[in-house]
Amino acid sequence: MPPAVIGRYRIVRTLGVGGMGEVYQGWDEELQRPVAIKGLLSGTPSPEQQARLRREARAVAALSHPNVAHVYEIVQDGGREWIVMEFIDGQPLSKIVKGGPLAPSEVARIGAAVADALEAAHQHGLIHRDVKTENVMITPDGHVKVLDFGLAKWT
Repeated sequence: MPPAVIGRYRIVRTLGVGGMGEVYQGWDEELQRPVAIKGLLSGTPSPEQQARLRREARAVAALSHPNVAHVYEIVQDGGREWIVMEFIDGQPLSKIVKGGPLAPSEVARIGAAVADALEAAHQHGLIHRDVKTENVMITPDGHVKVLDFGLAKWT
């Protein structure tokens, strides 16, 4: 069961739960906009896990690229830390490709957008290390966003 509120953000729904973390859609009461809120799984995270979450937030916050989800802040609430970031309304590429093959031009367009995002990360000394269709979101208007820099490494 998700918390009702994290910091100033009202929790709307659970977006996903993975091996190490959970992501919620939230509503920013101050700025009146949707956000995504990512945190470690409930319980007592290790200092290493907490450091990794902070590293992810700082790494993505250092980037300013239209194909990378923007990080807004790190929030401490209930003894836990949370990354508050841009909410991407869309579908993961993994779900889209299950519907059948994409046109070659669409594959090239999406691939170029992902490559642009990764190039920007590399220019900042950041290697994503977990590029997969689950970590690429496509918005209803076709915009491509690369997510989840949780395994990223600084060079």
